[in-house]
Amino acid sequence: MSYTSPRYTYISKQSAFDQLRQDATQAGKTIADKQAAADKLKRAEAERKRKINESRLALGRGATQKYLNSVIENSTGSEFEKGAISEYFKGTGKRVGELVMATQGTNPQCEIDKNCDELMEELARLQQLPAQVKTLTENMLDQLDYSDIKNIDPNQPGNYFLAANILKGATGTDPASGYSYSLRKNEITGGTEWVFKFDEAKARESFKNAKPPMTEEEINEQIEAMKFDGGATEFAINSEGLESQTRNGGSLFIDTPEITSDINEVYADTQLFGGIKFDDKGNLVPNSGDFDMSRFLKGVKPYYVYDDDGKKILSYEGVVDKDKIANDAAFNIQIKRKLEEYLKPENSGEMTALWNMTLSGHSYDWDENEIAKEMGFETPEDMRAAWDYGEITPKMQEAFKKYYKQYMVDDAAKTMNSSSFQRYRRTSDIRNLGFANQDTDFIIENDPVYDAGE
Repeated sequence: MSYTSPRYTYISKQSAFDQLRQDATQAGKTIADKQAAADKLKRAEAERKRKINESRLALGRGATQKYLNSVIENSTGSEFEKGAISEYFKGTGKRVGELVMATQGTNPQCEIDKNCDELMEELARLQQLPAQVKTLTENMLDQLDYSDIKNIDPNQPGNYFLAANILKGATGTDPASGYSYSLRKNEITGGTEWVFKFDEAKARESFKNAKPPMTEEEINEQIEAMKFDGGATEFAINSEGLESQTRNGGSLFIDTPEITSDINEVYADTQLFGGIKFDDKGNLVPNSGDFDMSRFLKGVKPYYVYDDDGKKILSYEGVVDKDKIANDAAFNIQIKRKLEEYLKPENSGEMTALWNMTLSGHSYDWDENEIAKEMGFETPEDMRAAWDYGEITPKMQEAFKKYYKQYMVDDAAKTMNSSSFQRYRRTSDIRNLGFANQDTDFIIENDPVYDAGE
């Protein structure tokens, strides 16, 4: 049999490659779409929690502060008044008496029963318990009082807001609305904890006679808003948790830093303004401070005055250059010093609060799309989104530093362009510069920096 050369047929793989590429592209698009949807849901959930906490804050601030009268009645010896504490200690007086009888005397019963160590340990715990509960409760009440906190961030975890309102008996967080509190023994640590509970069935019952009537959907939405974080129906506060939350002088609620205080400190420690002074409220003292306009001159702006005969006379005043402020060495040193404090792990809460309540909401004269791309965010909305309290990522740190500095620069420019420093912008030297450069771009007719100071 003769040899027959096999027939080779070329089959192009291009279509398969194209399909693979299309599949990969589609997969990438699907992943991106899913991520975008997830981010949108995350932002929506954060906004929902913020609105809930804002409502809780409003209710709490309007509630009567009746902690010490109705929530905890102090002890007098071994006699406890009515309230959560009396319920917790119900029967303990009798037990203390039994333990004393069993462990004391010349021939105590515990020696016969061989359980003296056990009973004496129980007696010691019960005898120490009132003081421990009193300390825990006083600390808790002190920490839960947010009435004096200014500009409090509603993006903080909501459980403590809700617990505070339950103790206050604020409208919507009272027993009729399904809320209650009590004390109980922590079986793991052996300590005592305050327990706050939400009874969903009772809450639903309270909505039946609502006016105007509520739909089932509206009731369900309200019920979810009334629960503790994560949909929980119970939240406990114990001494261990309080200690962890308030270690090193901290507090349950984060005070939003007053950025005006930061600004005043930076001004005082730089040469932007010489001899600048502020009152107790952080306001600039009129006619205090001076600055060398020539260091920050961007150009001049025309303005007009009138002589005694009503004749209109052209003049010029200086316009501040933001870039020169931003590049000032002393200014940057002080900003860096402030930022180093915020970037310490123990100050992450203050950093988060300042971002949420001040920096992210400020109006900046830059292209937000460009800045978002520079900062590594998908959209300006992602860049400006409220932060959760917890870990601060490197990207968040970079955004904070950029926004913080720009806020300072904007404020400095606004201050320099204010009426308090007008005399430094309208010197004879600056006026002469204007006349010497009338046909150049040194003349600035409209400037957003200048206008912002007015």
